[in-house]
Amino acid sequence: MSPPPGCEEPNGHVWRLHSGQYGLRQSSNAFARMLLLRLYEFGFKAASADECVLVYREPMEGANDGSESVLVILTVVDDLLEVGNDQRLLRRVLDHLKQYFQLTEDGEIDFFLGVKFTRDSDCGTST
Repeated sequence: MSPPPGCEEPNGHVWRLHSGQYGLRQSSNAFARMLLLRLYEFGFKAASADECVLVYREPMEGANDGSESVLVILTVVDDLLEVGNDQRLLRRVLDHLKQYFQLTEDGEIDFFLGVKFTRDSDCGTST
C-alpha cells in the first residue's frame, strides 16, 4: 500500500488499515457483523439452527386475536431474502437498515443462490 499523492511519511513508518474495505478478504465478514448488529439492534433473534437466519416477531397491529407479524431474513454475504406476513413491518426494517447501508430493493424473488423461485398469487403458493 502506498500513501495518497502529496502525503509524506517519515522513514520507518507504515500505513495501518483501520477498517474493512470493499474488495478486501475481510470486507464481507466486516459487513456481515455490522448487518447482524443492526438487525439485532432492531430486535431480530438468530435462529437456533443457523445464525444467518434471523426472525422478528411482534403483535400484529390492529389485531385483537393474538396474531403476530413475523419477518424472517436470510442473510448470505451481502444479499438478503425477506419473508413475512406484514408489509408495514418489512418497510420499517428496511427503513432502519437504510440508515446504515445503501440498499437495493429488487422486488419479488426470481433467483436466489442459483435457485429459481416461482409464485402463484392465485393459489398463494411459491415453488
